[in-house]
Amino acid sequence: MSNKKQQVPQNDVCNIAAGTVIEGDVKMDVHARLEGKIYGNLICKGRLVMSKTAYVEGDVICIDLITEGKILGDITVSQSVLLKASAEVRGDLSYDRLQIESGAILNGKCTRHEGTFNINEVSSKGKEMTKSKKNEKKSN
Repeated sequence: MSNKKQQVPQNDVCNIAAGTVIEGDVKMDVHARLEGKIYGNLICKGRLVMSKTAYVEGDVICIDLITEGKILGDITVSQSVLLKASAEVRGDLSYDRLQIESGAILNGKCTRHEGTFNINEVSSKGKEMTKSKKNEKKSN
């Protein structure tokens, strides 16, 4: 783990609008605002902000997460997580700092790691994690 803060230019934001549905893994090197749906893993090398209409069915890896939406999958966050009152998370959560507003739903194991980590190392393991999870589901 490295204490060096990871930087993404503040002006670079990928917007995925409400009504948009993506099937498959998504990888972004910029900050992201999600209002649509993603059926697949999401890797964001910046801050991920999810609206109330946002939905992810898959694992999420990012530097910071602010969500009002729904995530069905494991979440790995290098720095901070904010679950707003309308947020729903069903999966394990790994983070450095965590804030949960009253009303948010978190159903999974929480693990705090000390300091930040290199998101590139985690995201390169993402496909391996996905394959092993799919194999586990098939064998059950």
